[in-house]
Amino acid sequence: YAFGDELGLRGWLIDRQQLPPSLHFSITPAHETIVEPFLKDAAEALQAARKTSLESLGTRAQVAAARALRRVLPKAWQPAFLRFAARHAPLGGKRSAALYGMMGELQPDGNLDEMVREFLHRLLRP
Repeated sequence: YAFGDELGLRGWLIDRQQLPPSLHFSITPAHETIVEPFLKDAAEALQAARKTSLESLGTRAQVAAARALRRVLPKAWQPAFLRFAARHAPLGGKRSAALYGMMGELQPDGNLDEMVREFLHRLLRP
């Protein structure tokens, strides 16, 4: 997901998917003219995604916290945790690695409805 974020910062729209965690690229013959610029940006994005930074450490910490809390929180408390995670996820930027990472950690055992509802509420709030 961090690689997708870095590509996004360079102007490329890359879809994120789960189960398995992945990036989805749609490529058609019309893209032939942008192969070289994409490969250049992809190489730079890969280097940036591999670098340790405050951003990458924060993402890793958020995903690790979601993984740990999923294991120790009683099932009855998990909806509140999902709302909390969505309430504190970044909005409006091009970085979503932490959000997708947390959702990937929480999805196998839980229902993401609470998290998605809270996130959409924040996006659509006037």
